[in-house]
Amino acid sequence: MDNYEFIATKINALKEKYPSLRARTDDYVFSVLCVKNHFYKNPALVLNEDEFAEIVVDGTRDGGADILLTDPNSEESDMVIGQSKFYRTISAETVLNAMRKMADFYKDMTTGHYEQFNRQARNRFLYVDDVRGENSKVHFVFYTSAPQKKINKTDIERKFRAQFTAFDAIEVSILFVDDIEKQIREAEAYKPTIEHGKIIIDAPKNILRYGDNEAVIINASAFSIKQLYAEHGTNLLSLNLRYHITGGKIDKEIRETIKDNPASFWFKNNGITIICDDFQPDGCEVKLTNFSIVNGGQTTYMLHKSKNLDAAHDFWLSCKIIKTVGITADEKNAFSLEIAKAANSQKPIKDADLKANAPEQIRFAQAMRTIGIFYQTKRGEIFVDVLHYGGAGNSIRRATV
Repeated sequence: MDNYEFIATKINALKEKYPSLRARTDDYVFSVLCVKNHFYKNPALVLNEDEFAEIVVDGTRDGGADILLTDPNSEESDMVIGQSKFYRTISAETVLNAMRKMADFYKDMTTGHYEQFNRQARNRFLYVDDVRGENSKVHFVFYTSAPQKKINKTDIERKFRAQFTAFDAIEVSILFVDDIEKQIREAEAYKPTIEHGKIIIDAPKNILRYGDNEAVIINASAFSIKQLYAEHGTNLLSLNLRYHITGGKIDKEIRETIKDNPASFWFKNNGITIICDDFQPDGCEVKLTNFSIVNGGQTTYMLHKSKNLDAAHDFWLSCKIIKTVGITADEKNAFSLEIAKAANSQKPIKDADLKANAPEQIRFAQAMRTIGIFYQTKRGEIFVDVLHYGGAGNSIRRATV
């Protein structure tokens, strides 16, 4: 089975699972598939069936915007504008033209030329624009089931960005069939913890122990953290209160420290906290069993993204490793939640965050969503239109969309 056929089987699986998609075209369901596995990879972020028709605005006079949503992983509710092409082959020119159409759509909508677009695309854009944060970004995404071959992503992105000379708060993602298949497999491979891994430390035995080997503090190799994220993705943060939340100032400061003064990273950064079933120091390594980062998601993600961090340009950051207390899954989750609550300090914690991973909260949220009631557990989950859920806490303005 080639990559295209793999995507086709996933489209058919969605049609089988969701009755509302059975009469939809493969192109439409491909958009749903891409959004689900790109922005809702974390199982805590439930994408309800009723939301498909809101997010996917593909149709006549859609302005080249097939997809419109707020990023559930963004604290600032970044706007996402996407277009998808369920093609076997594609040219660079087709990709660039599709990207330019999205740019034109955004410009026309923000300057008030609403009359050019159908009602669904127009109203959905206005809703997403209305809930954006003050420092939010616009994320333009292009999906295709065709292979990349010799298409130059960097060149397309450069030409696309040239259309926004007075506006640089944008992100650009161009995903071909290999990229989409990777995202699907990552989502399907989600695990509550990572079974085995290791962190490099600065020197043998340079470990500060607490209690009867209950916890340790180490100087961890930043590159070894980057390697763990490269291998496991957001699974590495599965017990964190939040995944990476885009925050311009903090991201910028971390990025600049890595680039300009990595030796100072240990002093300026709060480091990371790891929960695990067991840890074993072994020379310049600490081996971990059934572990997750519960604090330091922002730091971990920025290490992963940095082009200035590699095996030859490594540095150290503080890392606290704590053994999990408890026997049952609920006991372990409760302990992890308490540690995450206490440790997380780089971004202010809100009440909603504190209960996010509590076992009873997760079970209750899932039960409510099966009967059409949206119950938010983890910050970053998107509140949906009150036309569908009628939540008293939502604004009347949303109900008019």
